[in-house]
Amino acid sequence: MGVQHVHEVIKVKATFNLISEILDALKKKKKVGGVLCDLEKAFDCVNHDILLSKLEFYGVRDKVNDLIKSYLKNRYPRVLIECKDCHQGILLTGTR
Repeated sequence: MGVQHVHEVIKVKATFNLISEILDALKKKKKVGGVLCDLEKAFDCVNHDILLSKLEFYGVRDKVNDLIKSYLKNRYPRVLIECKDCHQGILLTGTR
């Protein structure tokens, strides 16, 4: 089973779990809301430190800021060439 296949299985399972939670809540007559963000493309060309600084300036602090920071910090690109890993160093912009 390849890495891409495993990644797709995880996404499908996460989506299924989310939909199940929403449907269960609706059946119980609860209010349901959500904010979904695709962070993969959003940060392709943005310097991480500048982004975090601007988010804090506009009031994104505490747990939300920590969550975004943990997503961005210490990310390494991974390139497979003929089944060999090639690491190029830490990412300062983007997420891949």
